[in-house]
Amino acid sequence: MVSIAQLALLATLVLAPASGVPQTCIGCDFSGSDLHGRDMHAITWTGTDLRRANLQSTDLRDAKLAGVDFQKADLRGADLRNSHLAGVDLQGAKLAGARFGGAQLAGVDLTHGVLDGLPDSQLRDLLGNCAGCDMSDVDLHGKDLHGISIVGSDLSGANLRAANLSGSVLCAHSERWSRDGVTRVSGKVACADLSGADLHGTDLRGVKLCDDARGRGDCRQVDSSTLRDAAHANLSGAIGP
Repeated sequence: MVSIAQLALLATLVLAPASGVPQTCIGCDFSGSDLHGRDMHAITWTGTDLRRANLQSTDLRDAKLAGVDFQKADLRGADLRNSHLAGVDLQGAKLAGARFGGAQLAGVDLTHGVLDGLPDSQLRDLLGNCAGCDMSDVDLHGKDLHGISIVGSDLSGANLRAANLSGSVLCAHSERWSRDGVTRVSGKVACADLSGADLHGTDLRGVKLCDDARGRGDCRQVDSSTLRDAAHANLSGAIGP
């Protein structure tokens, strides 16, 4: 008689792609593994340990990664375009050359030097849709970050001096509901947390308040009073909004 454990293992093997890694993986341990160059596109991994793993040039397009631990992993040159990363820890990870175009991030830890040394174009891709990410105390001074979406993200104490955030989505209505097929929004607003951030010379012209955190639905320019109150921002010395 086949045990439940054997059935689970069989299911994992059946779902394994040609690269030899499982398509679906819950609570797996690949810490320290050499997975460089593997075809891992469209995988669905939850609670997986990838600390210190070698993922150089790995294909992770369209991957769904929730609660995955990438601490000190090597993701240089990895392709994460159109991936979904939720609750992922990237502390100490190497991201040089990694591609993030179209990726959606939620609750991702980007502290402890993860963003250091990345070019502006890569930062815009990485932060293009970053809801509730932790960027507290990061150094982004002088960076061109126009058009990103960082609603609900923690940038408290961040150095954004002379950075370009023009046209970015910084705020969204915090409550949405549907009735009779019509989507409605409340008057409550949630923004990125800019408390204690250095905004001297930061370009905030045209920053937006949208119907949701991904910049979908109706958007309008945020007025300075809303940004001060909802983002806890000291706008002294900032350009706009």
